[in-house]
Amino acid sequence: MTTILNADTDALSFGKLAKDLRKDSRSVKNRVQSIFHDSKHVKRVSESFSLPLVANERCGRWYIAPDDIAESVYFKSTDGHTNVHSFSTRRLNLHLLDFVRTHGGAVIVDSTRRGKPIPDALSKTIPQWCRVINLAVFGSDAPPLTTSPIIVGKSEHYEIEKKVDGWVDQFRKTGVDIEKLKQTLDKPVKPIWVTPKDMLHSEPPVYTDFYPLVLCTASEMVQDGTDRRNGYIYVQGAADDHEEWAEKLTPTLLWTHKEVLGDMSKTDTELLEYVNSLEDFKDKGDTAVTIEPTGLSFGASETPESYNAVISVAKTVPKHNKVLHKPLGEGKKGAKELRTALEPISKFYKDFVGQKVFVMADSDDLSVCIILTLFCLYFNEDGSIKEGKGNMSKEVIRRRLVYMIQQCKTINPSRATLNAVNSFLMG
Repeated sequence: MTTILNADTDALSFGKLAKDLRKDSRSVKNRVQSIFHDSKHVKRVSESFSLPLVANERCGRWYIAPDDIAESVYFKSTDGHTNVHSFSTRRLNLHLLDFVRTHGGAVIVDSTRRGKPIPDALSKTIPQWCRVINLAVFGSDAPPLTTSPIIVGKSEHYEIEKKVDGWVDQFRKTGVDIEKLKQTLDKPVKPIWVTPKDMLHSEPPVYTDFYPLVLCTASEMVQDGTDRRNGYIYVQGAADDHEEWAEKLTPTLLWTHKEVLGDMSKTDTELLEYVNSLEDFKDKGDTAVTIEPTGLSFGASETPESYNAVISVAKTVPKHNKVLHKPLGEGKKGAKELRTALEPISKFYKDFVGQKVFVMADSDDLSVCIILTLFCLYFNEDGSIKEGKGNMSKEVIRRRLVYMIQQCKTINPSRATLNAVNSFLMG
């Protein structure tokens, strides 16, 4: 009987401990204090290498003051997961090449909650990308694949290397101008890893044979993902899953209101009340984006009346005398509804091909995929107007998407929404 009681008591104690750990890890105060703590390490890395900071969206942006963010990229950890390793033609990040050529390199910032010292985006996804870019530009003169030695074993390194040639073929088929890349990149890109445990340089190192991509893990790896500090509980990768704790808080709001949100004396309740009182706003730099020369635009526009027509899948109906309004849901629901909405949208647009048309949506994901559909239906690969129907395939759609990404680096449609486009165009 005593043994059974002890076992029950132990189980209850363990359950309470696990519950307390979850509560501590989701505390707004603990998350914010952890982010500010890690941001100091990020700043030191930038100064040590004398290189500008680049945020790997979306996690990396939280750790850098807005004025210090020189550029942003989007490399997903899932592309580097063991037994998954892939190269995304939706996330080519080619703007980074111009950036490193101009600045001599970059410090790319990311973090993870997943019990690892380095997130997969930094340990594998970006090194895979470097290898593909280097091979496409330099061929047999490209340096070998470099992966994080503390994360990637010899067997996994070999598995990645086996896939590289196929990825290079994929990359070439997107229609990217390789000759232009050769003019941009005069030497290879190479990853260098830095974690909070690493010693930093007293003087900035000089690299003559390659452009360094310093892959900076913002957070310390701690047991169980949390660690008691002076006045708060440190949370590893505090910004990695902001949907679980941040509510209305965004990176911009966090840094704009740093003095209040970083006040150690405030409780979680007080912080949340303050966050919820803040005005939700878009960055001032948000403007309409036009995919030239099609005349199709999306994003933020204060003057939709300046367009020849408006296609709206948003909840609100824009004021315009030539408007098609087909409100769609959010997330996967919206992606599913898009499949049937594309038929009337494409018919409506037929009367305005080549004119200025604004596509309005509650998310750029939907507006981008509507424009991609119209681009495929009515335009050639160079943006000139089609004279016939032409063939449709996944490769055609992919090449049009890459064309759009080269004009707007933030374009990154979800898989579900892209599948709706593929289904409509090839169904």
